[in-house]
Amino acid sequence: MPIGGDRVISAKVTNIQTASGQAGIMFRNDSTFGSVEAAVLATASNGITFQWRSTAGTACSYQIALSAGTIGVPVSLRLVRSGANFSAYWSTNDLDFNQVGATQTVPLNYTALAGQAVSANDNSTLCAATFNEVTAPAPVFGIYRELWPALNSSAGNNLAALTNTTLNPNRPNAPDPDYTFVFSSFETPTNTGMTYYGQRLRTFVDPAATGAYTFWIASDNTSELFLSRDEMASDPIPIAWVATATTPRQWTLETNQQSALITLQAGLRYYLEAIMQHTTGNDNLAVRWQLPNGTFEEPLAAFSTAGTQLVPCDGLDTPPGIYVQPTNATASDGGSAEFVLLATNRAPVAYQWYLSGTSLVPNATNSVYVLNNANPNVNNGQIYTCVVSNLAGAVTSTPAVLTVFADVTPPTVLRSMYVSTTNVQLLFSEPLELASATNVANYVFTNGPTTLEADLGPDNSTVTLTTTPMASGSNYVLVINNVRDRATTPNTIATNTTILLFAGPFTPLAIGNPAPAGTISGAVGGYDVGGAGRDIGGASDQFHYDYQARTGDFDVKVRLQSLSQTDTFAKAGLMAREDLSAGSRFAGVFATPAMNGSFFEWRDPVASTARSSGSFPINYPMTWLRLTRSGSTFSGFAGYDGAT
Repeated sequence: MPIGGDRVISAKVTNIQTASGQAGIMFRNDSTFGSVEAAVLATASNGITFQWRSTAGTACSYQIALSAGTIGVPVSLRLVRSGANFSAYWSTNDLDFNQVGATQTVPLNYTALAGQAVSANDNSTLCAATFNEVTAPAPVFGIYRELWPALNSSAGNNLAALTNTTLNPNRPNAPDPDYTFVFSSFETPTNTGMTYYGQRLRTFVDPAATGAYTFWIASDNTSELFLSRDEMASDPIPIAWVATATTPRQWTLETNQQSALITLQAGLRYYLEAIMQHTTGNDNLAVRWQLPNGTFEEPLAAFSTAGTQLVPCDGLDTPPGIYVQPTNATASDGGSAEFVLLATNRAPVAYQWYLSGTSLVPNATNSVYVLNNANPNVNNGQIYTCVVSNLAGAVTSTPAVLTVFADVTPPTVLRSMYVSTTNVQLLFSEPLELASATNVANYVFTNGPTTLEADLGPDNSTVTLTTTPMASGSNYVLVINNVRDRATTPNTIATNTTILLFAGPFTPLAIGNPAPAGTISGAVGGYDVGGAGRDIGGASDQFHYDYQARTGDFDVKVRLQSLSQTDTFAKAGLMAREDLSAGSRFAGVFATPAMNGSFFEWRDPVASTARSSGSFPINYPMTWLRLTRSGSTFSGFAGYDGAT
């Protein structure tokens, strides 16, 4: 029988009449003597053979199942097609299937003949074989195609030739069954030689990622692409079309071939349909899309590397089945959990999620259920199931258990930033409780300013303080207490959390916990910086860092007026740092107090030993240092005049 696309055929051979005979299952292009073919064949007592012919009229190639030895019948055989790749298998218990040799590439037509094959290996003898359990199950994934031949040419180059039931009385329920197939990609055969026909392709798209998608359609002749907001085929919306004709996969001839951006949710099934009519000449039809990450899939495939799956749609209700069951999920305190299942029915189905098997979950009528604001005291250990139903019946999914982890970690301050003489911004490690985050009594300066207002930003993790004026170039100490997070049982920031704040464009920070703490203060024309710490170098650093965020390329320089000689290898200079961890990658140009001069130093990869190069004598107070970035290239310079 003709079979299109990727398929699996299987059969059990229970008897072969002659000792030299062979019997098995086969794909072949046609019924001619030397047709391209792929087959797996059993013998009465001499093992299993996988044979194929890649070029019509040539000899077949063979692989023998060595592990089968002299195994004969009964034996179960399986032949798998995936595109142009064919694999053969055998089993004696119908459970454990063993591959015969290796997968082979055989260029069979998309639509090939599939069936049972028997040979006596003797032209003078007739061999009979007995088969049972012969199956060629319909593919689970793909695109369902229907075709109507002999359209009325009076409609001209117009979709009405297909869709107008007066012109095409066989539409929609009587397509030609000889052309009804499930394709493994959203593309039909090209340049078939057929004239005056129309076709419809239907599938459910199950996107792997949530985001904005763009669709394109190409065809010869006219076509239109429809997408529903869900898996219902009753309300599709036209999103793209071809008004004239294109060559195969010519996506940009007409602007209307491209859809607008369309947001899809991962795990939901969306009904997608293309219709196309052809008059004379070359013919083609294909659909592609662009994923939210910018990747093109051309054409859409039944399976993709991104994880997208296409389920054929034929509109016929069959008893519901769940192909992918929901799995156990975890959520953090206040976070979200998602339960997903996939039904592969070829018509729309209904969904209803239940809690503990009996309590109906409100507004949970999709294949994806998302629980927000998880509460460890309420939601931990809950069991969710989903009933999938249609007019043919209903089925309940396997149960999935939700685990919610309580939040026991108090918030911390990740970064403090001087914004202006009356504003300070604090970034916390997690979302904060509104009341405690905006209570000015929780933010106390020990040496001058007063906190007048505290505002919580839209991310719920950023607090902006409004203060009485701060003196530019001065250092301030901010003590934070009683700020709480949004956990079910709120956690409170460590008592007397202390932040050193410099009223200037740089944020002071101790890298590697040096003691004593460093300082920065304003001076005439610049800053006085003091720092402790073991060293900048080795596999990790310990020093005082005054920094500001930079994006992209830069070219910065500084005049180093003096450097105290606490140690011969004390360092001061300019540094670009990937992050604020002690073992971060960095690039910097540094000066020492005297004899060791200035040099360039860097660390790459993370936590590796830092390396240095170059040397230039110091000349305080006219020691100039310069650090540049161009892409991923960093360069350090030293000089005496700030120009050369």
